[in-house]
Amino acid sequence: MKLALLESINNCLESGQNVLLSGLSGTARSFVLREIWKSGAGRFLCIVASEELAYDLAQEFGNLVGKDRVDLFLERDFVFMKENTTQVEVQRLAALHDLILHPRRRSIIIATMGGLLYKIISPRQFQQLTIKLELGQDYPGHDLLHGLIRAGYERVDTVTRPGHFSVRGGIIDIFPAGDREPYRLEFFGDTLDALRRFDLDTQRSAKSEAQVRIGPADELSGDKTESTLLDYLPASCPIFFDEPRECYRLLERLTRRYLGFAKEARRDGGDHRELSLIDRGFMINALVPHHLIYHSFFPGNIPQVQVGLYEHISQREMEPFHHRHESLYERLQEWCAGGYLVQLAVQKERLREELRTETLNRGLSGVQFIPDNYERGFISQSLHLALVAQQDILGKRGPRRTKSKATPDPRILVEDLQRGDYVVHEHYGVGIFRGVTQVETDGVTREYLLLQYAGTDKLYLPVDKLDLLYRYSSSGDREPRLSKLGGTEWERTRHRVIQSIQEMAEELLRLYALRATVEGHAFSQDTPWQAQFEDEFPYQETPDQLKAIRDVKRDMETPKPMDRLVCGDVGYGKTEVALRAAFKAIMDSKQVAILVPTTILAEQHYDTFTRRFQ
Repeated sequence: MKLALLESINNCLESGQNVLLSGLSGTARSFVLREIWKSGAGRFLCIVASEELAYDLAQEFGNLVGKDRVDLFLERDFVFMKENTTQVEVQRLAALHDLILHPRRRSIIIATMGGLLYKIISPRQFQQLTIKLELGQDYPGHDLLHGLIRAGYERVDTVTRPGHFSVRGGIIDIFPAGDREPYRLEFFGDTLDALRRFDLDTQRSAKSEAQVRIGPADELSGDKTESTLLDYLPASCPIFFDEPRECYRLLERLTRRYLGFAKEARRDGGDHRELSLIDRGFMINALVPHHLIYHSFFPGNIPQVQVGLYEHISQREMEPFHHRHESLYERLQEWCAGGYLVQLAVQKERLREELRTETLNRGLSGVQFIPDNYERGFISQSLHLALVAQQDILGKRGPRRTKSKATPDPRILVEDLQRGDYVVHEHYGVGIFRGVTQVETDGVTREYLLLQYAGTDKLYLPVDKLDLLYRYSSSGDREPRLSKLGGTEWERTRHRVIQSIQEMAEELLRLYALRATVEGHAFSQDTPWQAQFEDEFPYQETPDQLKAIRDVKRDMETPKPMDRLVCGDVGYGKTEVALRAAFKAIMDSKQVAILVPTTILAEQHYDTFTRRFQ
């Protein structure tokens, strides 16, 4: 049985017309996008505004089609002086490498607007910089090394990360960008005599290979940067463009931020390369050759675009059955009688067979059983579909992610440092570690840490003064600005921070003195409905999450005004803490306001709160 709406969408795209959708979120969004991808024959690109949504989609698609068929293309760092290739850049290069080397491979690429901000080398340049090596063929050593450097690879003593290569006599170790493992090339003269993968930790050779393709180590390494990810895609590739208005607003903000950093770098006189950026007009023109699926969650936030089909897809999250099989069978009967396509996505074979047998015994022959791994089910009147996920039947899942609670010591040891790491000297500020060197003074040889600062400034720090050095850490992802030696900038920065901390402390003292005299509302103890609401949470709570929930409730039940900050990384359960606090407030006949910084986040929380309070 085919879903009529999805068939209409595919027919519209095949005829060369664009599609406009609204209302999709969660599992329903993954379901629809996967079905569109399955109907095609190649690539599928999703453009979203936030990295949080990109990671969520990557996880959902990875569960459905396999992680090896999902690529992320997120915003790269725009650093003017750096050595290390970041994980994001490795992911970007892996996606480009796959598009060039396997043009007919079926995969899903998830990109953010920040990921498309900077222009990159063209597909033609990428192919020209790619080096293909085959066992038994001759490769003059000088030409090969020159080709690697031209492609953006860095020569090091020991290969430790993508983009590195090392030379030891007739052996070349190289870690191709976009590959999961490094290779060891053994030459007899100019002839490639052996080609093996090897383990980074043990340095021992492993599986032999007949050939290897070494793509560029930097998407900016060519003569000109004039292309985007869209130029690497076939014209027939459909593109899901989520929240276009939000994406274009974000593009403008990112552009202003980059131009501000570039201006600062020029003023400091440091070595930097100006990156070429796209703008809204460029993006609109670049999208023209492709088949587009525009989407906005709220119908009122739809952009003015020309399309061949518009559809609002209504949906709601599947009710939890949690071992209440009688209720499940009653719902299955209702949906089948209403002409819905009913699918049960169950991975456990034993459970799947038990349910299949019981539905047949009850005369429910229209139920389809699929092994797909959906986190939650949903029901959609627009699609005329009811999809029940395994977790809707069984109940809670384990924690989605785990996170170490260990807090590293900001002070560091020499063996902890790698060339290119950012460090902070207590007296001189932010610099880059360039290695350990020996310097002879008055006939005495001592070891020093070589630190690079802004411009050509260098500092030789005696190893016994290592206690003055700290590891650089930041709440943001961008690289830090290097300090200047001999100036007063770092001392002014320290003074401003000290003054700011002092002012903040005084302000907090005044605030808490005032708060101590104010009496707030003491909320009641938990009701049975609170326990029922919390039991509906589909995940197993983590210890830290349970502690935060207990602390928040304890604060709410005292007359003292609450003053608590709940911190956590993306996906670690902060929203559930807020949901339970909101429910507790509602049980005391109070209203709850939720303030968020962006439209996208408002839509996501609206959807989450709507599902949980149903």
